Amino acid sequence: MKNIILASAAFGLAFIGSVATASAGGAVSLCNLETLHGTYVYSGFSEKSASAGMEYYDGKGKIISLQQTAGSAGTLVNGTYTVNGCIATTTYSNGVYTNYLSPTGDTFTWAAVSGSTEAGDERRFSTMNLLAK
Repeated sequence: MKNIILASAAFGLAFIGSVATASAGGAVSLCNLETLHGTYVYSGFSEKSASAGMEYYDGKGKIISLQQTAGSAGTLVNGTYTVNGCIATTTYSNGVYTNYLSPTGDTFTWAAVSGSTEAGDERRFSTMNLLAK
């Protein structure tokens, strides 16, 4: 009987500790850096322009992006990203974007924070790096 009471008490403390950890840190996150991995295709629009391209997210915070706007040749740009909850911030030399991720990382919607007024959608095309040199 004493062992059952001790086991129940230990379980209760472990449960309370895990709830307290989740509560102290806010909502339990379904997304992290690894949520974004693979090559994505995108299209974006603003009042004055349109763009399309491919991006490779390495699952560790680095991006290779082939960006093309209407009427111009594609440009290869490197970037970085962070993930907080299921919201990512991507930073390139030509702008900063906010990405709203699906928990699986298969799709996301993005909007420019600086450098542009574009917004658009991306979907994972492959888990491989299709932009590798």
